[in-house]
Amino acid sequence: MKKSSNIEDNSRRILFILRNLGPQRFTNLVKYSNLSRSTVSKYLTLHTKNKNIEQRLITDKKTNKRYRSYVITDKGIEKLGEQPLKLKDELFIVNELKENVRKLEHLIDFYKEISVEDTFIIHIVSIISKIGDNFFE
Repeated sequence: MKKSSNIEDNSRRILFILRNLGPQRFTNLVKYSNLSRSTVSKYLTLHTKNKNIEQRLITDKKTNKRYRSYVITDKGIEKLGEQPLKLKDELFIVNELKENVRKLEHLIDFYKEISVEDTFIIHIVSIISKIGDNFFE
């Protein structure tokens, strides 16, 4: 869940964890979100009030023990999907992508200079295209 700690909006970070990991106990939410206990508590209260999450008793099938956990609701899933998640290191990712594409372009130029077969060059071009397609999704 390293990715969740990169989400700027703490409120959406909690929803992200619940959507991707399923029902979670309070202590697990603190652990996975890298937020303080008071911050997690604040957002859990807010989301519960707004009906984005709810508390349920979950039974552990291995130990047959019941514990209280938080579960994301359909409304919470909708809220999470409204806007793209903004990452703290988004600018770093863009610069890294540009640098990788630039390196691949230099590799193509070098391969053309030394007369490498077109199949290798076409493969590199397809890699660049996939990077662009995935980036702009």
